[in-house]
Amino acid sequence: MSKAQQKWDQRYLAKSQGLESEPVAPEYLQRQWRFLKTGRVLDLAAGDGAASIFLAKQGFSPVATDISQVGWIVCLRL
Repeated sequence: MSKAQQKWDQRYLAKSQGLESEPVAPEYLQRQWRFLKTGRVLDLAAGDGAASIFLAKQGFSPVATDISQVGWIVCLRL
């Protein structure tokens, strides 16, 4: 496991402690998503999937990837 992966795994593990609701999408995305054309979107460095989950609920079809396995576990349990 790389140092980068360890760093992000630790971050999302700490962030997920006591997490009872889904992660919150960035504020700029919540304000600006209406200006995007609905369709497929690529979410690089998706982390815990907050942006992808938000966009999926708005009718988009996100494709996401991230280095952190913990981030994916958090996203998939939602």
